Amino acid sequence: MRMIIFLLLSFTPPYLFMPLSPDDGIFISSAFGATTVMFYPAIANLLTRLITREGMGESFLRINLRGHGREYVLSLLYPVLVGLIGGVVLTLMYTKNYSLAAAIESNGGGDDVAASFLYALFIGAGEVFLGFGEEFGWRAYLTPKLEKLMPTFPAVCVTGVIWGLWHAPLVARGYDWGTDYPFFPFLGIISMCGACIMLSAFLTYLTKRTGSVYPAAICHTFIDVIMALCVLMVTGETDILENHTYMSSLVVMFLIPAVFAVPCFVYLCRKKPLPEKA
Repeated sequence: MRMIIFLLLSFTPPYLFMPLSPDDGIFISSAFGATTVMFYPAIANLLTRLITREGMGESFLRINLRGHGREYVLSLLYPVLVGLIGGVVLTLMYTKNYSLAAAIESNGGGDDVAASFLYALFIGAGEVFLGFGEEFGWRAYLTPKLEKLMPTFPAVCVTGVIWGLWHAPLVARGYDWGTDYPFFPFLGIISMCGACIMLSAFLTYLTKRTGSVYPAAICHTFIDVIMALCVLMVTGETDILENHTYMSSLVVMFLIPAVFAVPCFVYLCRKKPLPEKA
C-alpha cells in the first residue's frame, strides 16, 4: 500500500502538468516547471511517510562521509567518464578526419572549453538539490521497498522501469531522445526505461555502499549537467547531437552506462538488501 501511495503521488503531477503531446502545454517550458519537476519523488516520499505514519526510518539522510570518500569521488567521476567515452564513440561514428585541435578551436579555444567545464561544475554543485529530489524518491524509498518483495537485481530493474516511465511525458515532448526516430515516442520511452535501469545500477551501488542518498544525488545532478558538455568537448560538433539525437542519447545514456552497470549488478546481487536504518 505504501508503494502504491508513493507511486500515485510521484506520477500524478508530471502526467497531469506535462501533456504527452510534444506541441501542447507550457508547464515544462516554464522556469517553475523545469525546476520543480525533479522534486516530485522526494515530496512523494515525505507525503507517503506522513500519510502512512511510517516515520523517517530507512531515510538514508545521513551523509556518512567518513570511510566513504571513494564513493563520493566516484559520484563525480562517473558522469565525466561516461560523457568523455560517449563523446569519443560519437566522434568515431559521425566524424571524418577528426582533429582534437579543430574540435577545441570550434568550441572557442582551450580557455573557453576549460571555462565551460568549470562553469558546469559550478552549476552542478549549486543544483545538487535537484538530483536529491529524484534520488530521495527512487533510491532512498522505492528500491528499499521493492527489496522487501524481491531480490536486489529485479528490484533495481523494476525501479529503473518505473523511473523511465516517470519520464514518459518528457520523452513524448522530445526531451532526451528527440522526435526524429521510428515509433516515436514509444521507442524513446522504452529506451528511457533501459537507460534508467543502467543508471539505476550505479546509483543504487552508491546508495548501498554509503547508506546515504547524497552520493547518488550528486551523481544524478552531474549526469544531467556534465555528460552532454563532455560530448560537445570531444566532438566539437553540435550538429552530431542535433541530427542524431536518438543515437547520441542511446550511446551516452544506455550503451556506455551499461558497461559500468555490469560490475555494479554483480556487487548488488552479492550483497544483502539496503539496511533498515541509515
